[in-house]
Amino acid sequence: MMLIALAFLLGACNDDSQTTAESESPSTPAAAYLAPGEAVDNGYPAPGDPARGYPGPGGAGDSLPEIVEPIPQFPGVLAFHSNRSGPLQIFKMDGASGDIEPYVEMPSQAFEPSWAPDCQGIAFTAGPGGADGFDIYSVAGTGEEARPVTADPDLLEWAAAWSPSGDVIAYQNNAENLLNVCFVDFQGGDLGCLERGSFSNAMPAWSPDGTKLAFGSNRDGDWDIFLTDYPPTEEISRLTDNAEIDFYPEFSPNGESIVYASQHLGNFEISTLKLDGTGELRLTNEFADDTTPTWVGDDLIAFSSFRTESWELYLMNADGSGVKRLTYQEEADQWPVWCLVE
Repeated sequence: MMLIALAFLLGACNDDSQTTAESESPSTPAAAYLAPGEAVDNGYPAPGDPARGYPGPGGAGDSLPEIVEPIPQFPGVLAFHSNRSGPLQIFKMDGASGDIEPYVEMPSQAFEPSWAPDCQGIAFTAGPGGADGFDIYSVAGTGEEARPVTADPDLLEWAAAWSPSGDVIAYQNNAENLLNVCFVDFQGGDLGCLERGSFSNAMPAWSPDGTKLAFGSNRDGDWDIFLTDYPPTEEISRLTDNAEIDFYPEFSPNGESIVYASQHLGNFEISTLKLDGTGELRLTNEFADDTTPTWVGDDLIAFSSFRTESWELYLMNADGSGVKRLTYQEEADQWPVWCLVE
């Protein structure tokens, strides 16, 4: 069986070097969405090298392990990507029943979903990876035909975030061997990018009212989370200031705080923080990586974790208590995003 290389290089340093941080756990995963690791070459890795973070084809998933506890219920639905049926595709989990069904199936692969404001469609990344790259696509709903939103043959474009207004999609690309957050309208019209020097901006996340954007940046050396208005201005404030990597920000539904993944002692854990930079609360404390958190209403948080030696989805209270497992699959389930279906 061929393995999927899910590890994305989510940042680069400068024109001469690139630094990253690798996760270390009792069983270091071969597949993970991690922030950047040890120095490689001069900038962004060459396409076609799956060991450097480009997704590649995978085999069929193994049999499901036994479910040892009831699947917890939650409001709304979660979309996520998984290679449980072969190459990465997007699935949907119903919060009331726990039922999982395919949501987007592309010829090569589809990953990193982001819900439309009405929960009736998603933006996502699709493409074979490697030299053939990948772009942002959107789909109106289950069974609908996907259409490209970006299609620059010279760039990789991924990590889409659909704005609450519904008319803007933020994403990141690798122009000039650095990452930057850029914007397109729903028809793919270019709406510009964040200002960038010899550093990277990555992983955009919208506030619930669409007037602010959180994102990761290594502008001061290590990766921290910053906040700016939308449309972008020169007013940028720092939300985190740690010596290690802070990544994957997501706003709470009430807009008062963010949840994010932060590297502690070699692996990633989940934390929350108020928008004024106070009230930091670490929610997880595992030897394995906990990443890509998403709010499920104001009181719950879903996330990806490698704590069972495979990537699975988990659900916990907003204070870190009551952790429950959502998926049971030998292959990887990652990148949950939540939406409340009216």
